[in-house]
Amino acid sequence: MRRVADAQGMMILSTLHQVDMAKDYADHIIGWNSGRVVFDGPVAEATEAAMAAIYAAPAQAAAAAG
Repeated sequence: MRRVADAQGMMILSTLHQVDMAKDYADHIIGWNSGRVVFDGPVAEATEAAMAAIYAAPAQAAAAAG
């Protein structure tokens, strides 16, 4: 998909439940936890702390989102 999108100048919007796979293919990640956005940024900024917020228990995710 990535090769076709790049060749055609297209954008792909995909929903994945495996953030590691998203990090391999995406340019940008929006991570949700319990209905709240806890990360929204380029893949390069998807740190271990960001991944922890995405996978955290609901109370921890709410605290991380601010």
